[in-house]
This record gives sequence, C-alpha cells and structure tokens, in this order.
Amino acid sequence: MKFIKLLCMASVLLLYAKNTHAQIDRATKQLRSKLSVANHLNYQLTEENKNLHSYLRQLNQIISNVRDSINLQIALSKKLDFESRQWQESAFNVNKTLQETQKDLDTAQEEIRKLTYENVILKDPSVVRIYDISAAKVKEALINRLSERSLGFQFNEDATKGNIKITKIFDKNTEEWWILDKSIDVLLELELRVVLHQYDPNRSIIYSSTNLFEKAKNSNNEYTPQEDIDKIRIYEEKVLRVLERSIRKSNLK
Repeated sequence: MKFIKLLCMASVLLLYAKNTHAQIDRATKQLRSKLSVANHLNYQLTEENKNLHSYLRQLNQIISNVRDSINLQIALSKKLDFESRQWQESAFNVNKTLQETQKDLDTAQEEIRKLTYENVILKDPSVVRIYDISAAKVKEALINRLSERSLGFQFNEDATKGNIKITKIFDKNTEEWWILDKSIDVLLELELRVVLHQYDPNRSIIYSSTNLFEKAKNSNNEYTPQEDIDKIRIYEEKVLRVLERSIRKSNLK
C-alpha cells in the first residue's frame, strides 16, 4: 500500500513537474518573443535616434548658416545704414552748398543788374538828375517851385505818366541872368519825367527832353528851332537849377 501511495505521489509530482516545465517553456517562449520584439523595437529606436541625431546636426548646421546669414545681413544693413547716413549728410551738404552758391549767384546777379542799371542811367544823356529822394517828394518839390508866379513858368502835369511839361519865354521882361543873347527872344519847352529808381524806392531819376526856339527880339516872326546842343543844355541846366533849389543837395548826377 505504501508503495502504491508513493507511486501515486511520484506520478502526481511527475505530472506537476511536466505541467510546470510546460508552463516554463511557454513563458520562456513568450519572453523570447517579447524580447525579440523589444530588440527589434530597440533597433528601430536606435536607427531612428541615429537619424534624429543626423537630422539635428543638419538642423543645427542650417540654424548656424541662417544665423551667419542673419549676422551678415545685419552687418551689411549697418554698413548700408552708415553709408546711407554718410550719403544723406553728403547730399545735405552738397544741397546746402548749392543753395548758398545759388544765393551768392543770385546776389551777384542782382548786384550786376544794379550796377548795369546805374551805368545805363549815368550814361543816358536824357537822364539829367538822380536824386537821393523818393520820386513823389521830388515831383512835389518841382511842382511847388513851378507854381511860384515870380519865376514865370507855365506847366502842365500828366500825373498818369509822371511827366511835367514846362514852357518859358525869355524876352525883354526876363531877368538878365537868364539871357545869353540879348538880340533874340527864346522859347523853352522842357518835359521832365520823374521816375522811381528801379532798385531803391528812396531814389528818383529825372529824364529830360528839351526844345529851344528863337526869333529876333521884338519881331513878329515865328519861333524857329534852335539846333545848338550846347545852348539847349545851358538853358536846360539853368531851369533845373532854379527848380531844384530845395532838393539840390540830394542830387547824385
């Protein structure tokens, strides 16, 4: 009986051992399968990691290149900004110089025009006076003087043109200091034009046109034109000196 029990126990143990071994085999196979999967996965991860590192190196290189390019662009931009400021400053200086030069040129041209104008009126034989007084005051002084009855002038003023037409007869009733030749009577026609100086409102110019006519003293003959320029100028000057008494000191010609 004991033998049979032992044999049964051995059989049970053997069966248990076989089951256990089978379980261990199955577990081992499962572990090996999982290990294989894990190894395969690990290989894939390793390869992907390598690829990732390669990509990261490429990305870092790209970033470095981009950074270098940005730094180069920044340096170039700074250079361009500096050159632009220099150019703007240079352009400003050139423009300022041009403006100053143009201003100097305009001033010089204006001075040339003034000098040319002065030269023209000084040489113009019809300009008999240049007064350092405004045209309005000169004209007023001349009119006031012509209005003095004792001087014997007749005149007509054309206010629109600034002209004053003056006539005077030099005959036996004329004061002797007027007379150049006592054997003749003289008719003087003098037209004065008072003009504002082109560049100075406080100066004025007198243009004169003078005609002289003569006839034998106390005769009924008609007056004939006098062609002697010197005599005409003498009478013209005598009249001007009488008329300009109050403004003579301002005469520049």
